[in-house]
Amino acid sequence: IFEKPTYSAQDKARILQLMIKYGLTATRPQNRFLEFRKIRGQLLKKQGNNTTVVANGRADWVGWIELKTQQINDQAILNTARVIAAVDADIQVLGEIEDRPSLKQFHDALLEPILTTTGRKGYPYILLIDGNDPRDIDVAILSRHPIIDITTHIFDVPGAPPIFARDCAEYFVQVPGIGKPFIVMANHFNSKGSDPSGLKRRLPQATQVKKIIADRTQQGFTHIVVAGDLNDTPGSQGLAPLMTDPQLTDAVKQFAATIDSTGKRLGTYETGKQQIDYVLMSPAVSASAKNAGIERRGHHAPRTWKAFDTVTSSRTAASDHHAVWLDLAI
Repeated sequence: IFEKPTYSAQDKARILQLMIKYGLTATRPQNRFLEFRKIRGQLLKKQGNNTTVVANGRADWVGWIELKTQQINDQAILNTARVIAAVDADIQVLGEIEDRPSLKQFHDALLEPILTTTGRKGYPYILLIDGNDPRDIDVAILSRHPIIDITTHIFDVPGAPPIFARDCAEYFVQVPGIGKPFIVMANHFNSKGSDPSGLKRRLPQATQVKKIIADRTQQGFTHIVVAGDLNDTPGSQGLAPLMTDPQLTDAVKQFAATIDSTGKRLGTYETGKQQIDYVLMSPAVSASAKNAGIERRGHHAPRTWKAFDTVTSSRTAASDHHAVWLDLAI
């Protein structure tokens, strides 16, 4: 009805009936599921206890009614929180995050309670920069250390298509023990599977990340990591600019974190056959690295490893990617 160019008397009566039914005529509506947003103009007029529809058509006002978002207490989401809590890193890079309010709600309602019940701290610094992907699958960061600056690279080549499908978000974290901030570059390269143009996108993405690292190094930053789902294997053409850079070290490779008892390399995706998720370290970070590993218990692969007891099927898995962790002595 809202979209009609002209509201008849019957239209106005029906609008008012529905607005009253769902409690949307109040000054501060408290409907559990619906949010009435009025941006410009006027739809309703209140005088005492009387409310009338004063708009005569769609052109008289700008606004809408939308569904509210609520916390999802699904076992898969709970298992995601369990994986993050198990890693318990002071800085965590996350992928495919909808928005900052959703991430903060996830942290406050699900993740932090797991941490605090075992005497650990939550994450006071929660940040996300909206990227280029219209599906709202962005990269984000949780940090126990102050984030003093952020830089986005969604506009790296003005007037040209974006290099990054999401972003190469730079978070400058103030970590005790080092001078300049610790730079965390959160990435999520184009998909290898469903996107036939992925290789053409990943190669320039890797090249651009390498350039950003070189620029930061020239500026005097020494502690830099590239973290996230790069969507290709270490020997691939798409990641060659990063994997062949002598100034970058793969944390997984440095600590042989993916070598199982048979000597075969296990990865970070699904049943562990491929590594497509990384923490790449600058020389200063590599020198201070003490250990690294992969937390796989959030994924259901009963023939390959033992998952958390709450991960009973692929339906309840935290993710089809596994968390790569790095332990530093700084």
